[in-house]
Amino acid sequence: MIFSRKIATLLLIILIPLVNLSQKGNIYGSITLNLSDKEGNLEFATCKLYKFNDSIIFKGVFSNDLGVAYFDSIPVGKFQVIISSINTLNDTLPIVIDKSHLIFQKSIKLKTIKSLESIEIKREIELLNNSIDKKTYNVSKDMSLRGGTANDVLRRLPGIELDESGNISLRGDGSVNLLINGNQSSLSGINGSTLLDGLPASAIEKVEIINNPSAKYDPDGNSGIINIVLSKKKERGLNVISNLNLGSGDLNNGNVIDGSISVNYWSGKLLLNTSYSTRHLRGYRNNFSDITQVFNVDSINFLDQNRTGTDLNYSQNLRFGLDYDISSYLKIGVNLLGVLGQRDRTGDLWNNLYDQSNNRIGLWNRYAYDPTNRKNLELSAYINHDFKNKQGKWKFLINNSSGKRNIEGFYNEMHYQADSSAQIGNPIVQQLQNTENNNILSSQFDFSYVFPVLKIKIESGLKAIMATQDVNTYSESFDYVLNSFQSDTLANFSYKYNENIYSAYGIFGQEFKKLKYQIGIRAEQAYQIPQLVNDTSITNAYFNLFPSAHLKYLPNKVLEIGISYSKRINRASSSQLNPFTSYADPLNLRNGNPYLRPEYIHSLEAAFLYKKNDLSFSASSYYRASQDVISRIKYFNQNNTNIISYGNIYSTESYGQELIFNIKLFKKWKHSISVNGNYIKYYDDTKNVVQEGYNVIAKYNTSIDFWNNTAVAQINYNFNGPRVILQGIAQRKGPLDIALEKKIKNKNGTIFIGARVSDLFNQMQFYIDLDQDNFNQISTYKWLSRRFFVTFRYKFSLTKNTQREIISGDDGTIW
Repeated sequence: MIFSRKIATLLLIILIPLVNLSQKGNIYGSITLNLSDKEGNLEFATCKLYKFNDSIIFKGVFSNDLGVAYFDSIPVGKFQVIISSINTLNDTLPIVIDKSHLIFQKSIKLKTIKSLESIEIKREIELLNNSIDKKTYNVSKDMSLRGGTANDVLRRLPGIELDESGNISLRGDGSVNLLINGNQSSLSGINGSTLLDGLPASAIEKVEIINNPSAKYDPDGNSGIINIVLSKKKERGLNVISNLNLGSGDLNNGNVIDGSISVNYWSGKLLLNTSYSTRHLRGYRNNFSDITQVFNVDSINFLDQNRTGTDLNYSQNLRFGLDYDISSYLKIGVNLLGVLGQRDRTGDLWNNLYDQSNNRIGLWNRYAYDPTNRKNLELSAYINHDFKNKQGKWKFLINNSSGKRNIEGFYNEMHYQADSSAQIGNPIVQQLQNTENNNILSSQFDFSYVFPVLKIKIESGLKAIMATQDVNTYSESFDYVLNSFQSDTLANFSYKYNENIYSAYGIFGQEFKKLKYQIGIRAEQAYQIPQLVNDTSITNAYFNLFPSAHLKYLPNKVLEIGISYSKRINRASSSQLNPFTSYADPLNLRNGNPYLRPEYIHSLEAAFLYKKNDLSFSASSYYRASQDVISRIKYFNQNNTNIISYGNIYSTESYGQELIFNIKLFKKWKHSISVNGNYIKYYDDTKNVVQEGYNVIAKYNTSIDFWNNTAVAQINYNFNGPRVILQGIAQRKGPLDIALEKKIKNKNGTIFIGARVSDLFNQMQFYIDLDQDNFNQISTYKWLSRRFFVTFRYKFSLTKNTQREIISGDDGTIW
């Protein structure tokens, strides 16, 4: 499809040169550096020139084949140049250009790394790095996640909560733009659900949260972006890391086996990463519900439901990555991620129906076996080009994510006399087959350039996302007369969905002595096309402009103050637009609404950050206003069935505060505390408040190093208060986790041996209370959460006498 004229026109405006670089009357000088090492002239050394006490690169060059690096048109002033090259130690050189010394020349011989067993260049990585506009959670620093999944990782992050199905909410809002390595993924769910329980925590390097992103990023998600960055380390030579985690919950049905191995090789130009992991987890999932239905003044029914079941989750992951530096300014790379998953669940559900006199009037049992198999494949390739002056760059990325999920259901329902004395009739036997295929193809081009004299940065880019999904459902029931299974024509359907989004953005930013600002706009043309019956479809086409603005003030080196605004969007997922009814559970029916409109959000945030030595504290206040809120609605019928659907029926206002406090005591004892409070109001069409309430989420992590810094003990605690939803309240109770790990070094590598307990007090569960005029439902969901783990990790290098640089690669970081 062709971009609309509006987008093309906007892009032209974005890319028109607006900056005049000439400054008449200034006096200029030059800098010439002659670089060498013990082998002779040093070619392709990186030289970055900064103004004194400035963090923005003023100019950048590479040395030529003679080892000469030359800077021209340098104004009078104080500078410093940082020189770096492969296999040499970095060097920093102060430079002064004045009227009496306009030409600066110097010969520099860089020191070559000598034949040492290992020289590690690294800095301490904190568990939670907090800035005024982004929070980063470094998974490798959290021992209590050994043997866990991506869902366990997300539960650690400030302001994040997951319900019993793995649905994510951030700062009290369930609309989040979830990315993997900066891209949309079939793992994060085109249909609105996630498959992150199949991604092990050991495969994740870090998770980033940006609550109010700029126009550079997709505007999806009321509360911002969560980006999962998969592990991709650079360590010189050939390195191997292996992990094994063994866990148990109870003696009969709670074992966990989690293992992985990763191999990476880096020569300085070529980086190869490959890893394989597998995870096998057994447990249980139970839920209990009490439902009250009021049909009229003298007709009230009470339904008591008790379900017990088993849960098997098995997954395999294979990753491969290749990055190659063609030159010092041109880099290419390809990445692959393959996931195989299996989840088998059983459920034994007993239903007891009572009248208003507490007499049982119905009794039946439904046994379910639901095996699920899934496959996901992610392929991406990029090319990154840095300008020779180091003042700008461009990057082109293409990513394809495909997934297939096959869900089967085998159900047996038996009805009994109310006094349980006898069976009524034959069992109801049902079989279900559901197949989902989805694909997301995205490509994007990003450009940025810095004008160091004026301290101006411009950014622009283009992006296209094309997503498709096919869902085929076939159900059949056993006919005792015909003695065979017969098709349930009412429950069978074939559903197709297409989504195409084309966008362009432009950003202008400038920095003064203590003030930085950035303004941007993103233009977007979107098409959402759900298919209805008889191959008819509805095309939801809409064009939008999404502005953003960020302002920062830095009065000193330890304090930062900022304010930001962005307009955002929450699109209906493919499942929310699916008009066909799911009859997998006859008492709980589901269908979507193909006429759903997008939900629009205005987000405003003010924050400050204080950071000095081993102490950091940040506080932020935020406000969100949403129109045409996509709401989940549950209806109860007189035949004891309920229907879940969706509509644009409300608007909301949300006010919140977030506090994050990090401190290190005695250089060994670290503490991280985050508290997020959110107050939300739901309004109807007449602006009357129909629901309101406050939600608090608090998280605490502490760790202490001992035994000559070779051992670490860690405690994590999550508190999730009741959260107001449209038809009631919901609460997921958080766990207390403890962990201990010992590090043993030898000449061949490093061994880590540890133990941990998840949910020490066995208190994790999900609770929901739906309360409306004619019904009330209280449900509790409980799963096997208390487990004991023993963890092993072995890391070794097969390359001797080399420099080891422990740094991250081009890993999908989005800021």
